[in-house]
Amino acid sequence: MKTTAGTRLRVGIFVMVSLVIGASIAFAIGSQKNVFSSKTTYFAIFNDVGGLQKGNTVRVAGVNVGSVTEVIIGDSGRIEVYLRVIDDATHLIRGEAGAALIGEGPKPSFAAIGSKGLLGDRIVEISVGSDEYPQWDSQQAIPVSVGGGIMALAERTLVEVEGTAHNLRLATDPFSDQEFSNDLKETARNLAKASGVIANGDGTIGRLMNDAELGRDVKGAVKELRTAGKQVAQLSENLNKITEDIQTNDGTAHALIYGTEGADAIRNIRDTFG
Repeated sequence: MKTTAGTRLRVGIFVMVSLVIGASIAFAIGSQKNVFSSKTTYFAIFNDVGGLQKGNTVRVAGVNVGSVTEVIIGDSGRIEVYLRVIDDATHLIRGEAGAALIGEGPKPSFAAIGSKGLLGDRIVEISVGSDEYPQWDSQQAIPVSVGGGIMALAERTLVEVEGTAHNLRLATDPFSDQEFSNDLKETARNLAKASGVIANGDGTIGRLMNDAELGRDVKGAVKELRTAGKQVAQLSENLNKITEDIQTNDGTAHALIYGTEGADAIRNIRDTFG
């Protein structure tokens, strides 16, 4: 069976198109997985990775920058997770050994286990470190935090809700006590009676609030008290001036109190009547 030129042409076109499509798919997948980018390997040590597996995504500041290459259970039971991160993102991973993750001051980068949605695959999230720190040494384990990810946020929210519910129970438990409930009802009745007495003008407070003439008398008394207070203040000021004049001026009163004449006069009176 002879192959015509047209058949060979069609086969060639088909093969070429297939190669182009295959190369495009490979390039797209490779770009998504950062296959063609140079990378740096980091590692972090966790107590629990929540089902993290080799090949899961690594994110820095929410952007896919690499993948998990190994998940190894150590002899101590802690889990070593190795990450390949593209070099274009390594400058964002900053910090140094011993840097504090909590408290005041600049924060270094740290790793946390997160997830793609509530039911999605596990991922490793790496925070952006303060630019006051140098780029992280890939030979040192990246510090970890158990507080990252949507699931961790949901767990913290659940704990807070449980705490709020507990506080509400503590606040409402007294109302379930019959004796407390009766006391509360009695207090409410007494308040209602007291407000009724005041509204009707009965009692001292009621008369003060409802009797216009008594109110005017009280206002007048208060005004008189203010006037008396001003007069007392003026009298005190005058006495202070008189005392100051006696102390500083040379006069009869000054001589009697501070001079020898006063003492001599008192001695003569005592001798005369003594």
